[in-house]
Amino acid sequence: MHHLRIQPSEVEALPFYEYHYIVKELSTMLKEQEKGNSKQSEEMNEQMASIKSSQPKMPNMTMPKMPNFTAPKF
Repeated sequence: MHHLRIQPSEVEALPFYEYHYIVKELSTMLKEQEKGNSKQSEEMNEQMASIKSSQPKMPNMTMPKMPNFTAPKF
């Protein structure tokens, strides 16, 4: 994560053009980071799909039902 390393009061005191420049740089940095994250997640999804397709299918096993007991009334 990118940090400005300046206090919020200093940001408020910046001239408009400097503030605009900082915001523009941060937005481009965030867009690049988002592209990198989406590319990485796509690669991970492809790897998981290949792993799942290479594993043998397991038979669908169901648990036996428990018998229904009625509790005695007192």
